[in-house]
This record gives sequence, C-alpha cells and structure tokens, in this order.
Amino acid sequence: MKKLFYLLLLTGMQALHLLHATTTPTLGQKQYRWRNNNGSETTATWRAAVNTPVTVASWNDSLRLRIELANTGSGAGAVTQTLEYSSNGGTTWTVMNNPATNAFTYRASSYVNNGAATTNQMGTGTAGTYAAGKIVTNPGTAVNLAANARTEYEWVIQPTANASPSTTYTFRSSGQQATPTVFPTLTMICAGKPEAGTIQAGSPVVACNTATTVALNGNTNGPGIGYQWQYNTGSAWTNFGSGLASESTPNITQHTLFRCVVTCSNGGDSDTTAEATIDPLPLQVNLGNDINRCLNAGASLKLDAGVFPNNPQYRWDDNSSGQMRDVSQSGVYSVRVTDQYTCTGTDTIKVTIRTNPHVALGNDTTICNKATLRLDAGPEGVSYFWSNGESTREIIINNQGSYIAFVTSNEGCIGSDTIQVTTAGELPGIQGISVQNNGQYTFKFTPVNPQYVIAYDWNFGDGSPHSTQQAPTHTYADNGNYIVVLKMQSSCGYASDSTGAVILGLNTLNIDMQELMIYPNPLRENAVIENRGALKMEQVIVYNLAGQQVYRAPADSKTRHNLQLQSLATGTYVVAIITDKGTVMRKIQLRP
Repeated sequence: MKKLFYLLLLTGMQALHLLHATTTPTLGQKQYRWRNNNGSETTATWRAAVNTPVTVASWNDSLRLRIELANTGSGAGAVTQTLEYSSNGGTTWTVMNNPATNAFTYRASSYVNNGAATTNQMGTGTAGTYAAGKIVTNPGTAVNLAANARTEYEWVIQPTANASPSTTYTFRSSGQQATPTVFPTLTMICAGKPEAGTIQAGSPVVACNTATTVALNGNTNGPGIGYQWQYNTGSAWTNFGSGLASESTPNITQHTLFRCVVTCSNGGDSDTTAEATIDPLPLQVNLGNDINRCLNAGASLKLDAGVFPNNPQYRWDDNSSGQMRDVSQSGVYSVRVTDQYTCTGTDTIKVTIRTNPHVALGNDTTICNKATLRLDAGPEGVSYFWSNGESTREIIINNQGSYIAFVTSNEGCIGSDTIQVTTAGELPGIQGISVQNNGQYTFKFTPVNPQYVIAYDWNFGDGSPHSTQQAPTHTYADNGNYIVVLKMQSSCGYASDSTGAVILGLNTLNIDMQELMIYPNPLRENAVIENRGALKMEQVIVYNLAGQQVYRAPADSKTRHNLQLQSLATGTYVVAIITDKGTVMRKIQLRP
C-alpha cells in the first residue's frame, strides 16, 4: 500500500513538471531602431533604418532607442525597464542605473512622458499579437508580456563624459531570459570641431578704462575632447586655463584675441575654433601737442579727435559733433568721444594763433625800360628782407625779375609776397620845354626833341583843364607863379614817371643861379639854400609836380636856410624862395 502511494506521488510530480515546462516564456530582441529626441512617440524622426547602427559625437546628443521584444514561449514573461550596455561585444555587460561611472544615462524629454504607452512603429515583421510597451525616461518595475505577443519599448538616453571615443557600444534589455536576436549598436566618435564664432564672448566685450575678466564658452562637448585656451595681444599665442570647455580669461587691459584649440584623443580629429576678440577700450583721444602757430589773417586750422570703432559720438566744448573742428582764434579746446558701449575718452588742447603780417606787392606788372618802380612791403613788419638783398620796407627797382618780400612781425610771424616785373618798350623823354610868350599872359609850350613819346598830358598849374596837344597855347587869368608839368606816355603802353617841368612866374625874380643857389642838387634828404646877393630870404615853400604844397617854413636867416626833406618821396620838386624883393623859383631832384 505504501509503495503504491509513492508511485502515485512521483507520477504527480512529473506531471506538474511537465505542465510547468510547457508554459515557459521565451523573450528576445527582434528589431531595433534609433531615432531623434525631437517629437512625440509617433512623430519623432528616425536617425537610421531598422537594425542600423549610429554614431554619436557629442555628450550633449540626446537620442532614443526603440527595441521590439517578442515572447515566443508558452507563458508570460517579465520585461524589465532597464538597459544594459557592453563596450566589448557582449563579453561583459553594465546595467544602466545612473551611477557616476555609467557611460550612458537616462534622460527626461519634453516630447514624451515616462511610462507612456507605445504604439506599433516598426511594422509587423515579427509574428505575434502587439501589446503596448513603455516610454522609459526613468526605469520602473517590470511588466509581463504574454506568450505569443510582441511589444516596443523606447528608451530616452544620452552619453556621458565616460563614453569613450572610437568605441562601439551594444545594448540589450536587462534580464532577458534568452539571447537576443539583434543588439542595438552605437559608436562614439570624437568630433571636436566647434563652429566658427562659438567662443565669442559678446561682439566684442568692452571694459572701459579698466581691466576685466570675461567668461568664454567653447560650446563644444563630446567624448575624448581636450581643450587648450590661448590668448594673443600681439604676435604670439600664450596658453592659459585648465583645459575645460568653458574658461574665464585673465585680466584684459588691451585689445586681445582668444581662441580654443580642441583636440580629440585616441586618434580623433583636432581643430581650432574661430577667434574671439575682446576689447577693453578706454578711448585714447589725442588732439596732439599744444599748438602755437602763425596763420594768415582769416585762416583756420583743423583739430582732429581721431577715428574710432564702435560708432563713436563726438562732442566738442562748443557742442559741435564732428570728428574735425576748424578753429581760428587762440583758446583752450576740448572734446569727448563716446562709443556705442558708452566708453568715453577726452582730451584738451591749448591753441595759440598769431597773425602773419599782410604783404601785398600788387599784381605782376610791366614797366618801360629804364623806368623805376616802387615796391612797398607794408607797415606790419619790424624787419624786412627782399630777395635782392634789400632790408627796407620800400625798394625802388628798374630791372625785370621776380621780387619777393619777407616781412617779420613783432610776434615773430613771417608774411611774404612775390611780384613778377617785366620790361618792354622805352621811356619817353625830352631835352626840355620851350616857352614862348605871346603877350597878355598867353604862352606857347613846346617839348624840345621828344623821344618815344606817343601821348602828352600838360598841366598848366592854374587848375585849368589839361591839354593833350603836343605844343599847346595857354592863357593865364592873372599874375602868379605857376608850375607847368608835362607827363608823357611811351609806346610800351604804360604811363611812366617821365616828366618835363618848367617854372613860370609872371611876377618872379630872375636871379642868377650863383647869387641864390641850392646845393647839393640832386639831393637825398637835406640841402642848403644860400643867398649871396642883396636879397633877404623870408620864407621857403616846396611844391610837388602836381602843384601841391609839401613843405613850408620861415627862412632860418636872411642868407641861409637848411632844407630838410627826408619825409618826401623821390622825384622832382619846385622850391619857391620868398624874399623882400619878390619870389625866386628853383627846381630840385630828390633821389633815393
């Protein structure tokens, strides 16, 4: 009886074992597909075709792994929500549970929610009834998958700095009960090539009149990348920083370039970013040294505040707003320059303006041969120098050529002018004037032996109209002393200083030259009038050839008078000597 019970019990145990064997689940990975983390469970784009590996070059690359799991066993099987990865082809596996040493981590997403159900996205290539899977951004508890069913799980993951470059990683759903059909594959690569301008620290950073530090960001992240920051203030690059993707500059006190040399380990690429420019620009406004300058009257000089970057605004002390400013008076001038970063610079300059003496020798001219021309450099100088060596204010020239006058004022300024003098034709001339008395105060005047004369101008000395006849006849209204002057013009086309003159006295004394004489004659400035006869001198009057009185003085004595004519210009003059018996007329020549 006991043996029978044992046999029945053993037979029941075998039956239970056989029953359990027929309900064993068989889970396996049938398909996988990588996609971008850029949309919902149905709209996110695919990164590669089904069962196609991908490469990842940045630690910042968030992506999604979708795996189709199928249960081909006879009973339900548990699907865990964790992943495992292997860097050696499946020899060893690491469970992703987010410790600091993991090469990959789970990542929350703004596009999908953790635990949300999945729909069939990879087609119907695998047999079995589709059951909703899970979106996993943070693994939860395992979920049973019925026999002869399939599902799709989608994990949102991201590599960490522990992911090694040039390394291929394989993935599987953790705790599977059978060897997967396919392994999702991901290869990490080193691609340290930041885009141009990614280290710009503000376009540019400006620190006005002070040293500053600026935070730089290479904006590049990836496995196996090394960083070397450098700066350049002239012609060479200098290393700084600790080799991180972000770094602060040293103190900047001048225009500085920065760059980041990015290097990939394990045989990866290397490249250099675009350069970032940082300008601590105290605006160096410089109007130059103080100015002390001679200018012509009415002239001005320019003050220049300089050219600056960053759209500068100029403001002078008179509220003008240009880069340049014209000034024509002495004074203190200042300018402030402000750029678009509100950096400012100022400068002040003292300007002393002295005026050059005004020198005007007149237009270029032509004179007759042997004629003289008086050149006057003006009254504004304290010293004079001419190109022909003369050092007086006025010079008299009779040769053609270029004449330059340099005039120095009491302020030390120099003015100058140039005149070009040419000669042409001949001076007119006569040997004298013949006077014929026709009675009743009527006289005929005739030039004696005229040479090169083409025009005549007679001034009879009584205020009557001039005559242009060659030998005119003129009647005077009354007794008197008259100076008759003849001016002549030659063929060179210009009126000359050539004159003829005669003293006509209708009541003058005819005294011998030796009895009342003037010497020297010609004279320079002074002469002596000496009376050797019985006359008594009373007064002396000097006339120019226009009949104008230019000198008058009582006689020094009855017999002698000192004639002082230093204030008169060179030329011909008539001296009237009034005596107790009448008037004596004499002609004198004042020379330079």
